[in-house]
Amino acid sequence: DDGLSGRALLFLPIANPDGVVIAIPDDDQSPEEFSGIAEGGQAAPWLLALLKGGLAVSVPGIVERKADCPLCQKTKRSHLNRRTVLHRLGFIVGKSLVGIEVRQVLALADYLGSRFSLPESQIALVGQGQGGMTAFYAVAVQEGFWGASVVDYFQPRERCWQEPADRVLYGQLNEFGDAEVAALIAPRPLLISYAADGPTPSANVRAEMVRATRFYAGLDKAAELQAIEAPPGQGLSAAAAKIAERMGSRQPNVLPEITLRITREKIQAARDQHFEALHQYLLRLDAESDNIRDRRWNLLSTPASERLQRAAELRQELRRIM
Repeated sequence: DDGLSGRALLFLPIANPDGVVIAIPDDDQSPEEFSGIAEGGQAAPWLLALLKGGLAVSVPGIVERKADCPLCQKTKRSHLNRRTVLHRLGFIVGKSLVGIEVRQVLALADYLGSRFSLPESQIALVGQGQGGMTAFYAVAVQEGFWGASVVDYFQPRERCWQEPADRVLYGQLNEFGDAEVAALIAPRPLLISYAADGPTPSANVRAEMVRATRFYAGLDKAAELQAIEAPPGQGLSAAAAKIAERMGSRQPNVLPEITLRITREKIQAARDQHFEALHQYLLRLDAESDNIRDRRWNLLSTPASERLQRAAELRQELRRIM
């Protein structure tokens, strides 16, 4: 309703789907690459496992952490990429990139539920890396979803200051580590998948699992919180197999043949369109914010003799807001 849009791929089983899985890629892959339908690729095993289970699969676009946009190249700063550019624009108006991507996923879930006449309880989310964060928070804020599978993300957050700036959530550690976010998902299923030598080391996952388990145990649903240590590169497939087992049809399904392949040029065009839509959305919000601020504070028309007093009033107002 405010101009925010998104894009996603949709894969359907042969028969009517028993449920829907929204699978969110990491920030280094397009939806096409993540699904294995990029030119020269093969359909991803995790995707085939879900389709074989009679589940529809939708893969939303995510802003990739690539420095290949014109804005990044003009600045010639190595730390700038597509995500940091949007993060900086959103910061001005209190919009986090994580929050924007969660909203896009929630809108996608609304569309899929309506299209297939499915309740939210038959919609699950799975995500890897940055996509794991999006899935984790989306299921936490939307109580109706079946549950989530988080791959290569779940761990203690005390070192969140070392993570990319676009993952910043204001005041996060005042109340929420990953265990506390898991408490918002409980008692629904939460599957944590990781590799021993991956981005979320085993010791870190186990430590946060201990904290999260108390929330599930307190609801007598400890079995709904599971951690899977998978071989390197197999975390997503292990998570998909678990979801297919829990949500999918008990009847054998014919596996659809996925012959579609998308050229690199089309993938790049879609990537640029997705970024530019969000860029324009945030630019518009920033411009509207400037106008609202000017009308509210009215600094330019305040006489010089009154500006110190006016500035003090504004600081006091800001303290009340914060």
